[in-house]
Amino acid sequence: MVTQYLAAGFDLVRIYREAAPGPRALLDAAIEARRLGHPLSLPLPFLATAAEAYLTDTEWDLLPENWVHESLAQLTRSVKGVQGPLHPQKRPRGVTQSHSIVPIYRVADFLVDHCRAERRAKPVPPLFWQAAAQHCDGEAAHNLAVAAAARGLIQVACQLWAAAGRHREIADILVKAGRMEEALPWFARAAQAGDPKAAHTAALELARAGRLDDVPLWADHRPGTSDDRYVKTWTATILSESGHTDAAVTWFARAADAGDTTGLLSAAEALASDGRVDEALVWFERAFAAGDDEAPAIAAEICVGTGRFDKALNWIERCQQPERASYLRQTADELRQAGREQDAIAWCARAAEAVNGIAVPQTVRTMDSTLSDSQHDPITYEPSGRQSCQDTPPGYHSQLGSVSAWAARAETRAEARPLAAGRRLADGGDIDAALQLAEEAAMAGDPTALAWGAQQLADRGEWDRSLSWCRNAVAAGSEWAAHLAVVCLDELGRAREAEQLERYGWTPTTDIAAPWHLKSPPRATDPPVQPQSGHNAGDQTSWVQ
Repeated sequence: MVTQYLAAGFDLVRIYREAAPGPRALLDAAIEARRLGHPLSLPLPFLATAAEAYLTDTEWDLLPENWVHESLAQLTRSVKGVQGPLHPQKRPRGVTQSHSIVPIYRVADFLVDHCRAERRAKPVPPLFWQAAAQHCDGEAAHNLAVAAAARGLIQVACQLWAAAGRHREIADILVKAGRMEEALPWFARAAQAGDPKAAHTAALELARAGRLDDVPLWADHRPGTSDDRYVKTWTATILSESGHTDAAVTWFARAADAGDTTGLLSAAEALASDGRVDEALVWFERAFAAGDDEAPAIAAEICVGTGRFDKALNWIERCQQPERASYLRQTADELRQAGREQDAIAWCARAAEAVNGIAVPQTVRTMDSTLSDSQHDPITYEPSGRQSCQDTPPGYHSQLGSVSAWAARAETRAEARPLAAGRRLADGGDIDAALQLAEEAAMAGDPTALAWGAQQLADRGEWDRSLSWCRNAVAAGSEWAAHLAVVCLDELGRAREAEQLERYGWTPTTDIAAPWHLKSPPRATDPPVQPQSGHNAGDQTSWVQ
């Protein structure tokens, strides 16, 4: 079976390499879609429209009107007992036939895997994104939106997320672009649609932006916060997460006064995280008095960790029996590390008294022995696990999955060699030779090579060249390079362009996008807008003004 699969796989690659423009374009579109995250099922309307992105003007003019039908007739023929490079997706056996009239196709996995590396450093054609925005929805639109966002295509990503109904993702990317006011309606729409994280994220971003008075207003968008007491606790939690400890403590206090004491422990932990341990201990007392059984253990751990051993004992004595012995032993360890051996022995004795069946003298002797030879750490034996399949020599397994895994590892090593040599040259000061090897690594499929080259140039202050490398790296999917490009523009004195790039992203042709704005999101009561396969292929204004 494996031999047959591999033999057919090489024929699939040959068919792809030797294909005429029409069939080759369909395969390119299918491979690109799968590489960027589209599910296995590829609707023909999307596939046919996206394929136009991989044809030159001359090839397009020479194709007959029925080129898609003729191309499919060639590509769906079986090859050495396996399905052709592009084949119709049949319903599973025993499953009722779907009423969908849209033909669905799948591309051979072997072909996708074979071509993935060589396509990784190439930009995705603009017409592909247009076809995706026109035809995709659901999981397909979401996955392609993620790929678009990684390439700095903010506008394309928003269009696809709108088609997928993923409103919070739109809001998130707008916030990252510094467009808070545009993001808020999308957070609200996501909350109305039942997204449990939308209101929390919106309030958190507002708090981080210093708009503390707006935080409580978002409690109304979150299910289960109609009770005023819990609104106060929720607000306090948001403020605490955003680093506004004083404001958070004030709201926790309001919630406690209103009858919700669940936030007292959170207030104590927030103060302790800020290094305000003495203030925190007051709130731990309030939490314990209100019946919070977790307060003693957390307070004891904080006291031990900050060297407040006398206060730690007070809290340890309030812990449950198993926790009490554990924290006493922990305190003994802390004292020993601080060089206070006698105090450590005393604390170890207390730990022994807290555990039934362990005699005090035995525990003290054990501790004393440890102290006398403290420079040696105990050796813990852990039995080694089974040898992983990654360490097994090639050919040991007969399963196809193991063969594919080893092929993938060999491919990764091949990708890494040019860049590793480039790093050595860069360390030696030969940047031009290093960049040449980085380009070779990128062509071999290393997705990090272009971004690495951009960083090397930026480190040397060659901002123009770095920006050029950033463009190529962004087209290959480096989100990090998109941020570096903003830095390059700023360093070149092109602050306005830098701001525009940060707010509006790139175009599919790796130009800085002109200002654009999203329309207001639909209300929760509005019918969902689904992309229709028959509407104008050039319509890109569904969500953009």
